[in-house]
Amino acid sequence: MLKKMTYGIMLSKTDALKQWQLDVVNELQNTGLVELKLLIVNQAPQSGLKLPSRYQALKRIPFRLYNKVCHKRTRTQSEVALPLAYAQCKKLTITKVKKRGISEYFQGADIDAVNSEKLDFILRFSFGILRGNVLEAARYGVWSYHHDDERVYRGSPPCFWPLYEQNPTSGAILQRLTNTLDKGIILKRGVFRTQKGYARNIDHVYGNCTGWPAQIVKKLAVSEDFESISMASDSKAAIYKPPSPWRMARYFYNQFSASINGAIKRVFSYELWKIGVFEDTTFADLVKGTESLDRLTIIESGESGHYYADPFGYTENNKIQLLFENYDYTQGIGYLSKISLDGLKAEKKPQLYIREEHHLSYPSVVINDGHRYCIPEAGECGQVFAYDLDDPKIEPRLVFDKPVIDPTVLYYNDCWWLFGGSPGNGQEHLEIWYSRNGLFGDWQPHALNPVVSDITLARQGGAFVKVDETLYRVSQDCGKEYGYGIVLSKVEFLSTTNFSEKIVRRIKPTEFSADFVGVHTLNVIGEHIVIDGKIRLYGLNAMKIRAMNFLRSRFRKLAKKRL
Repeated sequence: MLKKMTYGIMLSKTDALKQWQLDVVNELQNTGLVELKLLIVNQAPQSGLKLPSRYQALKRIPFRLYNKVCHKRTRTQSEVALPLAYAQCKKLTITKVKKRGISEYFQGADIDAVNSEKLDFILRFSFGILRGNVLEAARYGVWSYHHDDERVYRGSPPCFWPLYEQNPTSGAILQRLTNTLDKGIILKRGVFRTQKGYARNIDHVYGNCTGWPAQIVKKLAVSEDFESISMASDSKAAIYKPPSPWRMARYFYNQFSASINGAIKRVFSYELWKIGVFEDTTFADLVKGTESLDRLTIIESGESGHYYADPFGYTENNKIQLLFENYDYTQGIGYLSKISLDGLKAEKKPQLYIREEHHLSYPSVVINDGHRYCIPEAGECGQVFAYDLDDPKIEPRLVFDKPVIDPTVLYYNDCWWLFGGSPGNGQEHLEIWYSRNGLFGDWQPHALNPVVSDITLARQGGAFVKVDETLYRVSQDCGKEYGYGIVLSKVEFLSTTNFSEKIVRRIKPTEFSADFVGVHTLNVIGEHIVIDGKIRLYGLNAMKIRAMNFLRSRFRKLAKKRL
């Protein structure tokens, strides 16, 4: 039986935690791999800190009031009672710490008390900037959160400055503290969509990373090589401080203008996707970045109020059989169409291939026992199905009994793998499931789900590609906006208990075409590479298209009612 790891918690009260902190502890305990052994309670007086001048104190009032109101509206920052099972743990009350500038040092007797417990790690939920021997008092050190992307924002307040600067992404890290300020050893990093409003952004960032210590524990249970799951921070970002009244005014102006700009964009802009095909360029060329990517042949949608996206396919009789999402704006639903390509030329108009009452997209192709299947995204139906590619009229077979965003199936190392996201957070988190008894077998969740928590990397963007003995994952960069760019990552390790990858290239939409503002699918089909590109129209023409699509939609609904 595996020996449980022991840990301690640094906290401010003996009987309470913030909700996000309790979530962290609960997720740790749910692993069954740890034992909470020590509560290190901070009762040290806040002496030795330089008090702000009256002018500085007055400057902070607007933000302090706003911060207080927003925190009251959050779930993650609410104070909750410490469960009895945790509160009964052994306690070490710290009544005095040594102050040196902005740093805090534990006294010798307190360090000895911590050392005597032989802890594996300590979670820091209290105290200031810790330095000294206490950082080495546990086997794997003291773990601390920084709820911002430290590569961009150091200092405070957390989750505020991305909103102020209208940065589309916010971040967080879990780090092992070191004696050098802001140079901790990063154990886990996440990048998330910046939410509208300070309170919502706090909840979103804090709530999305509560499972990280549990993930680290699971990794250590498999391998005690702590260095392999950590990396040193080399951030040189500016250190931020609480905003002045002027900056608070600017913040409210930015929030208001962003809302107005968003409303105008929704009315006076129109987005559509187009499929592009190019040849004489290999996937290895893409990885190296040695080829120009602008020699595209565009497959236009000849249907008014439709766009084509998510191209997948296979080769048959030296021709490409291209499957793609055919989205109908007037009905607000997508279905799957098929077109045959001879070289770069379409032989016929696209034909309806698979249509359901619910939305279909992302028609990934997989071969099982010599038989071809199409496994599309059908999140609205709540399951993942496989359609017979030779005869899609045959009743589809159930693959997975849960909804998956952009399901991508891979057979690798004698095991079936299903990559995708869960509804609601599919852009920010990548999850994996595996089956050892076939494509239609019993799927189990990966031990480290979600294996990726990064909106610039997580969501699938195409099938896996194998070059020689190297496996690559194609994903979307949704950081700037949904479907902004393509990311190519080398899969370094894939097992039921571990997953790691390394980014080898990020491809911006303008590398394919100056007209593209997004690209979110890339696939290799035979000797061709297919992508989809997003085009955005502005002005009265875009407004006219929106109005026409709306009218067509209304007429269709009226016609259905009459029938």
